[in-house]
Amino acid sequence: MKFPNIIYILFFFIISFSSLLISILFYFDQLNIFFQTKNILFLNIVLLLISISSTYFIFSLNKIIWDYPSRRELFRITLFSFISVLTFYLLNFLINRLETFPRSILLIHILLNISFSVIFVYKKGLLHLFKEILIENKNKEKSIIVGISEDVIEFIKINESLKLFNFIHLFDTSKSHQNKKLRSLKVSGFIIENFKQEIKKTNNILIDPNTVDDNTLMLITNLCLKENIRIINISEILNGIANTKDQRKIGIENLIPKLEIDNYTNYSSNYISKTVLITGSCGSIGSEITKKLSEIENIFLVCIDINEEKMMELDLYFKYKNFKNYSLELCNLSNLDVIDSILKKFKPDFCFHAAAMKHVNYVESSPSIAIQVNILHTINLCKLSFKNGLKKFNFISTDKAVNPNNIMGLTKRVSEIYLLNFKRENPEYDIRIVRFGNVINSSGSVIPIFKRNIEFNQKLRVTHPDIKRFFMSISDAVKLVIIANTIDIDISNKFRIFVLDMGEQIKIIDLAKKFLIINNISLDKLDKKFIGLRPGEKLYEELNYSYEKIVNTKVKNLNGIIYENNISFVDNSKIENFIKNHPNDNNEIKKELLNLIN
Repeated sequence: MKFPNIIYILFFFIISFSSLLISILFYFDQLNIFFQTKNILFLNIVLLLISISSTYFIFSLNKIIWDYPSRRELFRITLFSFISVLTFYLLNFLINRLETFPRSILLIHILLNISFSVIFVYKKGLLHLFKEILIENKNKEKSIIVGISEDVIEFIKINESLKLFNFIHLFDTSKSHQNKKLRSLKVSGFIIENFKQEIKKTNNILIDPNTVDDNTLMLITNLCLKENIRIINISEILNGIANTKDQRKIGIENLIPKLEIDNYTNYSSNYISKTVLITGSCGSIGSEITKKLSEIENIFLVCIDINEEKMMELDLYFKYKNFKNYSLELCNLSNLDVIDSILKKFKPDFCFHAAAMKHVNYVESSPSIAIQVNILHTINLCKLSFKNGLKKFNFISTDKAVNPNNIMGLTKRVSEIYLLNFKRENPEYDIRIVRFGNVINSSGSVIPIFKRNIEFNQKLRVTHPDIKRFFMSISDAVKLVIIANTIDIDISNKFRIFVLDMGEQIKIIDLAKKFLIINNISLDKLDKKFIGLRPGEKLYEELNYSYEKIVNTKVKNLNGIIYENNISFVDNSKIENFIKNHPNDNNEIKKELLNLIN
């Protein structure tokens, strides 16, 4: 027998013998009987040692690492304490019929022995628990959980061991478990007034994304922003220590109001068995258009882009989705012969022209390239598509084309004017322009910049406290772009430009704060110094000119623009002449572009 086992057997013997003596104290008249002879005392000591030693090895307590006992081993220790006492009394019964013991001593002895054994083995844990209840929980930040699910329950169990948070309340968004307790944690239904009162007592809100819809998430985020409370995604904590493959992710896109789009499936059925050409098919908007269209039955997609790396990613996506009806065309839109051969080869029914230069600050410093990409490529593609009998030409425009003061917006507006003129000259050619604002997480939006700031441990910087923009999810924007091509021809004859109803503009500084809150990052990461508006940057954007009349279409959140008959624009010949003979000076280019749109 190893020396440590002897020590622990002696400890358990002392505990059991002490429990026996205390039990006998309840019966003072029996003390003399128990200790009346040294033989009886020695006999009981021997019997107790035998019972403890035998049961110690029977229950494999010799294999326990006593410095780190687990909760599972609590059952074995309890059973050992119980059986060892029973064995002691059984041996006594066989020798002297328990004549020296009152029968009730057995029960008292068992209870005391179990209690003292557990206290001895778990003394560190009990001291830690006592300290935690009285001291640590008072100092630890208080937290609230929103939502009940298997992941939440798993996380609460993990927290019981790791002691990451001090939970004081759980709000059930389904309201099916309210006024109950979950692992000693108070559960209430998610009632906004009660929630408002409760969050004033807390420092953190932990959310299970699968139990919270976007409207509730927006509400919680606004309250947390007001009270300076952190939002923590439970899935991010569980990642790596639990299975989170089905976890919904929380991002800033969840805080942008979603549009109600009716009968998208019915409208998209217009593309069944059609061939569609998409330029810029690997960009933010173009790739989303491509992916959405690939869900339509028996459609064929011709995807044009110049980015070979992104083209490979699109190819892998199609293979992953087992979509086979496509052709990837790596080419530059300035190569007219190649574009013409593609149109002749595939004979597309529709074209979505999404290729463009759209990063305002870079376009501002390189206007000549923007003229080529945003204007010349649009003109060439429009003419070649018309020449090859394409049915519908859809041009992706921007809110920056309205009253523009930057090169990007100016070039987009010139392209709009050229297409409007081309349609007047060729009324049988179905040209449709879709104008909308920023889409969340697109390559040109502010969110990827914020993400990189955090990745590089930099503060989020905003140009101006009052700068604001239209925002919508990329999925909603693309669905409405796809629908815009399907509106009945008699309606589209009235207007050639469609604008998406994007609601109210959102301040960038508010978006930055929500981005930090939703990612559990301190608001100290927001730079309090404003860097000032960049060249060509406006405080706010617009979706239409004063002389453009917005009217509703039959599609919710998709409006059309009507021009009065007396409205006319610069001739297309002047636009083409400008492209051929524009000045080299950036300021002069901007002046001439302004003259073209006015």
